[in-house]
Amino acid sequence: MTTTAHGVSIVRTCPVCGATNNIRAAPISTSGRCHACKAAWRLTEPILVDEASFAAITRNTRLPIVTVFCDARSAPCRRMAPDLHELARETSGRAIFLKVDTEQHPQIGYEFGARSLPHSVILRDGQVISDQAGAVGQAALRRWLCAYVDPSGARPLCPTVFVRLMNGFREWLSSLTNRRADDDDATSIRKAARA
Repeated sequence: MTTTAHGVSIVRTCPVCGATNNIRAAPISTSGRCHACKAAWRLTEPILVDEASFAAITRNTRLPIVTVFCDARSAPCRRMAPDLHELARETSGRAIFLKVDTEQHPQIGYEFGARSLPHSVILRDGQVISDQAGAVGQAALRRWLCAYVDPSGARPLCPTVFVRLMNGFREWLSSLTNRRADDDDATSIRKAARA
């Protein structure tokens, strides 16, 4: 099943009856009902976009948008595709995943500095909040994504708060290491005094 966007319309095939459904790209809906069989659906896969649909979706969406710039012939892009689909399914309703084929739409890739493929970008309110170049495994992709999109549905931390928390954790961990080194020094001094 593929979901593609052309202009201001997203074309999605119903997994139940096979009917083609057109969804407005602006504002995008992450769930709905098939117009033919009335089966409920959720947007659980990346959307293959062109320039017009990319602009419409990114301008009018409040959810975080994970955009992956790739090329269908690139081996790293093909290796990363199943992981991307799995994460899109896990974060359905909390993030939107877009795929941009840089062979067909190079201008979007140029605008975001996609020099090596795959190149992943997280957008919020039309602004880049994080990017990552190169193919990574599902665990690394999940860690990167979870800093901005919480799969449990809770509100994600903003990048500034996340960095502050990580810096505080590193300082705490460093203090534990220093304390342990001081304890080891005191123990060796006591042993030397007894000898």
